[in-house]
Amino acid sequence: MVRTMKNMMRVLIAGAALAVSFTSVGADDPMKTENAIALFRHAGQSAWFFHHSYGYAIFPTIGEGAFIVGGAGGKGQVFIHGRQVGDASVAQVSVGF
Repeated sequence: MVRTMKNMMRVLIAGAALAVSFTSVGADDPMKTENAIALFRHAGQSAWFFHHSYGYAIFPTIGEGAFIVGGAGGKGQVFIHGRQVGDASVAQVSVGF
């Protein structure tokens, strides 16, 4: 039982490290953000949200990878009334097949 718990902890720690490494994937290039916004503004139903929402976050690139332990992450920007007011990041770790 103790051995199983140690192995499980190793897997979880490896997954967390993987997810942290993916948080470097993101929107460092302003053109990626501008292209993503243009795409969503002209994509049918999502265009309505840009005109009627107080704010939104854009994540132009989310990186992911997995082999039993998975991870995903990315960086983006937060906008209020069309003006960038901050940055955001997402990270995810999953374990399983």
